[in-house]
Amino acid sequence: HYGENVPVTIAIPRIPLQGLLVSAARRYPGRVALNFEGNRIPYQRLAQEVNRFAHALLGLGLKPDERVILILPNCPQMVISFYGTLTAGAVAVFTLPTTDPAELIRQIRDSGASFLVTLTEYDDLIQQIRDELEPSGTSPLRHILFTHIGDYLPLLKRLGILASRQQRKRHLLDIPLDASMHILSQMLYNYPKEAPEVEVSTQNLAVIQYTGGTTAEPKGVMLSH
Repeated sequence: HYGENVPVTIAIPRIPLQGLLVSAARRYPGRVALNFEGNRIPYQRLAQEVNRFAHALLGLGLKPDERVILILPNCPQMVISFYGTLTAGAVAVFTLPTTDPAELIRQIRDSGASFLVTLTEYDDLIQQIRDELEPSGTSPLRHILFTHIGDYLPLLKRLGILASRQQRKRHLLDIPLDASMHILSQMLYNYPKEAPEVEVSTQNLAVIQYTGGTTAEPKGVMLSH
């Protein structure tokens, strides 16, 4: 069933994917784009967070068409880092946090991902990945960005994590940071909210989505804008 005001057909503009978000932020800046556990993020703020994330990647030396692997659940950071990656002219690599570590390592090598974005609670997984990749000298990873699940929670729920010793410990980052590791919340707001000047073609690669059948290892499906 479609409402009376829904058109029978719609015209999809031939623009880079992030252009759809730019358009929505311009036309509906105050409308809710994301509702995360009661925290309503309007389109204008979402677009600003996306732009800051894109600038952060570029500030770390991201080059056009480099791969950024997103090891994240459904949360605002997934949306922000996805559109931010595209806005920076790079390629988003989708996988699941529940993927076996050995398979994640294979996907990182296979995609050539040079940036990785994940939650602080997955620090043990990241340490496993680094322990495997770095001694072998085959790691394409140059930077790892950590984000906390509480960063976009409503205030009371954020305080709930801090008040619970078990929850606080679960979400803490327990591995030491080096020059290649960054806390997203500590760097994001050092960058401008305006979009960077990066040229992206509709023919550019936008996404590598790992997916598999019942008998073969997952393969990276390559999708353009």
